[in-house]
Amino acid sequence: MQGSKVFISGRPGVGKTSAIISLVKLLGKDKIAGFYTYEFRDPNGDRLGFYIEDFNGNREIMAHKGLDSSLKVGSYGVDIRAIEKIALPAIERGVKERKIIIIDELGKMEFMSGLFVRLAFSAICSDCTLIAAITAKPHPIADDFKKIPGVRIIEIDRKNRDLIPQMILDEIGTDLISIII
Repeated sequence: MQGSKVFISGRPGVGKTSAIISLVKLLGKDKIAGFYTYEFRDPNGDRLGFYIEDFNGNREIMAHKGLDSSLKVGSYGVDIRAIEKIALPAIERGVKERKIIIIDELGKMEFMSGLFVRLAFSAICSDCTLIAAITAKPHPIADDFKKIPGVRIIEIDRKNRDLIPQMILDEIGTDLISIII
């Protein structure tokens, strides 16, 4: 059976990661595999960078203002090894164990890893259910992913962000039955 593919798309800071975390709480960690990203700040509240963490608690610094890297997004140096160390095994586990795959996010930093792009594409085209936050900004890889047949894109904004987890549950409802059985 072909699993549902749902992308949450919206501007930075609108609540994509918060919606993903709320959805994970509703689903329960036993049904999912994947990862999420989130920012970290200094004591003054200034953003320093981003963590990438899988749902087993493995975490790495994915990007940091002080990271000496030739790969940059804005003022952040990007560590693709961290992306590959956390994201690749988490996605592979989801496909192998036929879990709901959660990807937060399909974005510019993650796309710097060719291995990540190929595995994400493979997971999207697999028969697993997949839920991903995806950049709303134009990007060649994101634009191609959005065109994959069967992908449903839900636009998130400040008005509907609290409704998104239930909207996704409604979308994947029949997929849950096959995971429980």
